[in-house]
Amino acid sequence: MDSEKLRELGDPFWVDVQPAGEFLGLADKTVLHSGPPIEYARMCEGHRRSMVNACLFCGWGVYTAEIAANLAWMRDSLFADLVAVLKAEDGFPLCWPWAVFEGEKGCKIHGFTRYVTWRVAKRSDDSVTLALDDSYETRAVWPHRFHAELTYRIGKNNFSAEFIVKNTGERKFACTELMHPYFRVGDAAKCSVEGLDGLRYFWKGEPDLGCSRRWKGGFSGGLFHDKAPGYVFEKERDTPLCMVDPVLNRVIRLDYQGNRKYCIWGSGADFSAYGASDDPEFGRRYLCVEEGTIYRDCAYSLSPGESHKLSVSILVTPKGKLKQ
Repeated sequence: MDSEKLRELGDPFWVDVQPAGEFLGLADKTVLHSGPPIEYARMCEGHRRSMVNACLFCGWGVYTAEIAANLAWMRDSLFADLVAVLKAEDGFPLCWPWAVFEGEKGCKIHGFTRYVTWRVAKRSDDSVTLALDDSYETRAVWPHRFHAELTYRIGKNNFSAEFIVKNTGERKFACTELMHPYFRVGDAAKCSVEGLDGLRYFWKGEPDLGCSRRWKGGFSGGLFHDKAPGYVFEKERDTPLCMVDPVLNRVIRLDYQGNRKYCIWGSGADFSAYGASDDPEFGRRYLCVEEGTIYRDCAYSLSPGESHKLSVSILVTPKGKLKQ
């Protein structure tokens, strides 16, 4: 019976409704979209964000109460709230394949890894591994092929991050990097960073002097200047740094591996001078203790098939109770 005859006999009506996955026999956690099947790595940025939001909406990212509490501690206590103030993605940006303005003309500072969407590769009760491959989007600003993984582990009072990148192309490339955590503090001017004594350094306010001087004693957050807020130290020994926060009564111990430099960065009291915040007091509530290769003088090269790793382990303890 043709469709015209059916319309003459009566109006069509629903007899049943089923989820598309059940009706079509799709595998669990299959996401449909308005187009043919496509791999996540080939999606454009907007498409990827839609897929991630769909997964979150469906509740595919539920954590146990303990893990949720640890995540809340990390988000609300350990790192500064950059989403509200800097419009950035989170309080622990990874900057790669360049740490300063070293990309093509018009590129953003700190590379592209902090601005693109990574996919979830693995997850356990206390960790998540994110993965990123080169795409049309990345090759438009940096013409190399790579595979990168970033693993976070979150505990009750500890946090770690491990970044591994591999050259999957046929050409050698050079790059720099930077782990750029914004730590939440009570008052940056009252904080100090221990473990820098004797290291060669330069201050961004006096770049012509280079690394001709050596630091003496601890570093005080009161040294920051709005016009030149950063100090860069050469990593000449493999010992951890400790950030002492007397206002929040805690010590944040940082054990970096795979880096060549440290950067201690803060804006002083008036962060609004950078045009990123309407809150002039935000500058007092964060302090960056960064690590990486940072500048081209310490850039590393990866031949096809070679990999590089950068990591940090963070332990938070009450002030005066840290075991060396």
